Amino acid sequence: MIYCANCGAKNQANATFCANCGAKLVKPAQSSQPTQQVQPVKPAKTGKRRADLKQVRKWKKQILIAAAVLLVLLAGYGYGKAYYAKDKQIVQPLQEYYKANPDQGKQRRC
Repeated sequence: MIYCANCGAKNQANATFCANCGAKLVKPAQSSQPTQQVQPVKPAKTGKRRADLKQVRKWKKQILIAAAVLLVLLAGYGYGKAYYAKDKQIVQPLQEYYKANPDQGKQRRC
């Protein structure tokens, strides 16, 4: 087993690059002196957390945009319902007409 000097991950003895971070592995030199036990290094902070934060910010931005669009659509619907309803288009103008011309509303039937 070879440990990566960059991130401390275990790799196979014949590996050239680290399977975890991609750094080039340095193979230990073989000597007749007894070697000390190599302690694995704690993994260094990688850009994964930063990438995750960027992804979260991206989702928050998309959700805020969608909420704003939905709010505009609902406001438009409410405005249209209030000002372009059947009462406003047909009934109210007829009532105003009959108030202005009271003789027209009281026609006699024979």
